Amino acid sequence: MNMDAKRRFGEDLKRMRLERGATLESVAAVTKIRLGMLEHLESGDFEKLPNRVFTEGFIRSYAETLGLEEADLLRRYRELRPEGPAAFMPVDAVNTGRSHWILYLALAVLLLGGGSGLWWKIRGDSRTAAPARSGALSHRLPGTFELPAGGGNPRPEEPGAGLPAREPASDLRITATDACWVEIWEGGVRRAYRLLEDGEVLSLDGASFMLKLGNRGAVQVRWRGRAVEPPPGDSQVVSRWCLPTGEGTAE
Repeated sequence: MNMDAKRRFGEDLKRMRLERGATLESVAAVTKIRLGMLEHLESGDFEKLPNRVFTEGFIRSYAETLGLEEADLLRRYRELRPEGPAAFMPVDAVNTGRSHWILYLALAVLLLGGGSGLWWKIRGDSRTAAPARSGALSHRLPGTFELPAGGGNPRPEEPGAGLPAREPASDLRITATDACWVEIWEGGVRRAYRLLEDGEVLSLDGASFMLKLGNRGAVQVRWRGRAVEPPPGDSQVVSRWCLPTGEGTAE
């Protein structure tokens, strides 16, 4: 009976993840938990997981990443796995990146060596190069004049020439600085529900929105051109953040 309950617990985790359109690989990338550990969690193989304290940390990270109810999942897990003897965390349970320190050190040495060589080359060139004339500049400031070939009167540069094109402004603009789940509602209609990766931008137009964020520190939000901050709270999950009023609650 207990094995069936553990398996149902894992199946519920998998179902909620699939409902949010997330792959197990994407959850592993965000939480830094080994893919094998997440597979054991979703299959209910508690015996292959670290002790209860460490596994509860996995469940918290899993819930925050997908925007799930952390307290309910922890309650169910503790009922299925009472506290047992202390055990050590498996060395391969979490991606720490320490195995790559030799590669990072080698790259640092190469960069330092190349940088010093470039500095000496620039220094040597600067001693022998002739002074540059002001007319040899290849860039002009906006609003300056360019002499046409063959003489004649100077013609003014077109306004805005050489400047990057501006993106059309949107009422709501969310820029991800790290992986974050975003859910956006407008007037009872869900407008967006997805995982934003680092560097992705989500823009929407509308009179008002209600936002839910899976990681408050992983997004930059602008409302009609103005930077806004989510409601204060101790959790990374933000629920019912209303714009433009700025009211809302944090879980």
